[in-house]
Amino acid sequence: MPNGANPADIVQTEIDAFEAANPTINNIQTISVGIRQFTGVAGAQNRYELLSAASVVIILPVAAMFFLLQRRFVAGLTAGAVK
Repeated sequence: MPNGANPADIVQTEIDAFEAANPTINNIQTISVGIRQFTGVAGAQNRYELLSAASVVIILPVAAMFFLLQRRFVAGLTAGAVK
């Protein structure tokens, strides 16, 4: 450690460098907030066609993953139910 360097300053510098390298880390939002921003600003006319399209795009990968792993889910549930 350099003379006179405060460990807290070094850590803060590293955090700042990480945030600068990853600009999207501060823009993480929930799906519902993202869909709302995609469909328009609050108070404006609802665009149900955009809302429906965004919902389908969000649900399809989750549903596909569930159906691919359905056997493992069921096996885990039944294995945990045995006394």
